[in-house]
Amino acid sequence: MYAVNWEMMPFFLAVARAGSLRAGAEILNASHVTVNRNINTLEASYGVQLLPGHDEGLN
Repeated sequence: MYAVNWEMMPFFLAVARAGSLRAGAEILNASHVTVNRNINTLEASYGVQLLPGHDEGLN
């Protein structure tokens, strides 16, 4: 079982709710690069793709 990384979870939730990295970044008042980096880290730590289309560059 994997430990949940609670510090990165808001990034995932914002993107999932908003529908895009850029919209999620606006919600969090962060850059889309920061949001993308955190989503990539979560996906790598769990070994799964969390957001459909993220590997193709979800805008």
